[in-house]
Amino acid sequence: MALRFTQRAQAGVLSGRQQAPAPVVRVPSATGAARCNISQMAASGAMESCSSSRANQATVVRCSAAAMQAVQQQHRTAEGLQAPHGDKLVNLMVPAEQRQAVIDSCTKTIECSDRNACDVELLCVGGFSPLEGFMNQADYDSVVANMRLTSGLLFGLPIVLDTNSEDVSPGDKVLLTYQGTAIAAVTIDSKWSPNKPLECLKCYGTSSLEHPAVQMVAMERGKYYM
Repeated sequence: MALRFTQRAQAGVLSGRQQAPAPVVRVPSATGAARCNISQMAASGAMESCSSSRANQATVVRCSAAAMQAVQQQHRTAEGLQAPHGDKLVNLMVPAEQRQAVIDSCTKTIECSDRNACDVELLCVGGFSPLEGFMNQADYDSVVANMRLTSGLLFGLPIVLDTNSEDVSPGDKVLLTYQGTAIAAVTIDSKWSPNKPLECLKCYGTSSLEHPAVQMVAMERGKYYM
């Protein structure tokens, strides 16, 4: 049966009222992405030791903070700075003297949405390190299924360039503009029609259009990802 977007989240009934689904935590593992229903974990006693008392909660918080500090210390640069994800800060900025040549080399143009323009900026300054561009289909599929890039590095959500254009094909060099201003040039590696309901179910735990992220994927993003 094909997955579809739903108008309302699946809900149980309690005392005559609809009960919203329990929050879902997406937890990466070595072999894939496990999703844990918090209410079920609590009911089964899996979280009992974390919630039995304020003292226990404080202990858990302190332990978590200490563990995080230990991990951060392992991933610091020689200058003492926090190392970027993947241990390399990506810099995609084009030197000023090369910009016009890069613009002239493009054969197609796509006007970016607000969201795509923000993603372009984060890609260029290394905010999405280790990504060196929008995800291709292989990385997209891997992130949706396992929260990992094909390299094995953790990455929680897909970063994609979307479009409704039928004219752009793999191999094209495309100039991305925002409000008429050139902001980036990309070479299209792959173009595909995503299974958006499955993406939402895997990434956000629901395909209900009541979820704002599901609304974004279903109603704002274009027909194709690139």
